[in-house]
Amino acid sequence: MTRRDRGKAAEERVAQHLREAGFELLARNLYVGRTEIDIVARRGVLLVFCEVRSRRSDDYGHPALSLSRDKRRRLRIAAARWLRSHPAPFAHIRFDIATLTGDLQDESSLAAARLEYFPNAF
Repeated sequence: MTRRDRGKAAEERVAQHLREAGFELLARNLYVGRTEIDIVARRGVLLVFCEVRSRRSDDYGHPALSLSRDKRRRLRIAAARWLRSHPAPFAHIRFDIATLTGDLQDESSLAAARLEYFPNAF
């Protein structure tokens, strides 16, 4: 499984997690300019922009720590641009981080991977 395949598998697992939590997925792998937003989801008047990070282990730090200040800034700018072109009555907007830690080589290892979800992460 390539790195890209592992990333897609991680995003699918997080998307499923959000659906189970009652969210409607509005977009996945959304490009706004050169910035990719992994998942855009809504539940009622709450809009969530979710960044998905995965690693095989925590040996070199938690996956959430790999999200740089510059990437967070670019995600906020991209989200603002997306919101200007998709006006809707969202009362709350949140930036979340979801992490998966594990091998992610196949369905069984994906199911066994540790999923952590950090609402309002930045």
